[in-house]
Amino acid sequence: MAAALLDAFHSPHPSRLIRMALKARGAFVRYALSPREERLYGRQRPNIRSDPNGYTVDSLGTFPKTCPVKHGTRRA
Repeated sequence: MAAALLDAFHSPHPSRLIRMALKARGAFVRYALSPREERLYGRQRPNIRSDPNGYTVDSLGTFPKTCPVKHGTRRA
């Protein structure tokens, strides 16, 4: 993450060794490994969990179908 984000989330900054190791790994992956022949979609990965039958947007979340606040019952 950028230094400003690390400061905002009060996270420790990585050491110089960690930063150098990540840059070296990135260079290795970019230049030494060949690109994939075919695309890899999320549904092909075993660690990506999803609903096998699909879902509807209305069924997601924890929000009630109606307003939970009782209107008109306020006492003056």
